[in-house]
Amino acid sequence: LGLADRTAERIRGLYGERPWGLIQVDLRLADGSTLRWATGPGWRASDAGPWRLADQFEGCLWDGSRDDAEAWLLPGFDDTPWQTACCTPPWQDLEEPASGLVRAHPPLPAQRIDPRPDGRMIIDFGQNLGGWCRLRIRGRAGQEVRLRHAEILDEQGDLNRDNLRMQLHPGAPQEDRWLLGEDREKDLEPVFTRHGFRYAEVAGLEPDQILSVE
Repeated sequence: LGLADRTAERIRGLYGERPWGLIQVDLRLADGSTLRWATGPGWRASDAGPWRLADQFEGCLWDGSRDDAEAWLLPGFDDTPWQTACCTPPWQDLEEPASGLVRAHPPLPAQRIDPRPDGRMIIDFGQNLGGWCRLRIRGRAGQEVRLRHAEILDEQGDLNRDNLRMQLHPGAPQEDRWLLGEDREKDLEPVFTRHGFRYAEVAGLEPDQILSVE
């Protein structure tokens, strides 16, 4: 489980001094029995994970060079160095949201990839959309991959980001970054964020390193 606070404009704690989570998952097993998995006193926590930034407007930063960047997702991970998660008395008067479920639509493949002279690549998805990009890459340790988003292009065919309010509201660059820690194939996909865009700009990769884009 990952929890993130808004960090746009470098402001932390917009929704309180620390992020909180209350979770209950009921699993129905093949034999018909039910297993309940929920937050409680036995949970442990750490702020040393690879997700260093996650914000709806600013984007995300994933640092794969940090220790245990992905090992904590695997069975048998030793969380002894982690601290005990803080537990509070149960919340009162909890109510289900009145809105419907948020569901992801089927992936939209890239319609065109335009290499630029300086090594950047402009990806055209053919329509404006609200969502995020998923890249399947063949990465190398030490590479920094940057993904920026925009709704239109300028006359030179580069991203036009004048409408992102960065002059008056510097916390809305719509930029996702990954610092790769290993030589291997990997899916690059942000969490805790979405963007409004038609075009995406990829920097930090060579064309033959990109296996798929959607």
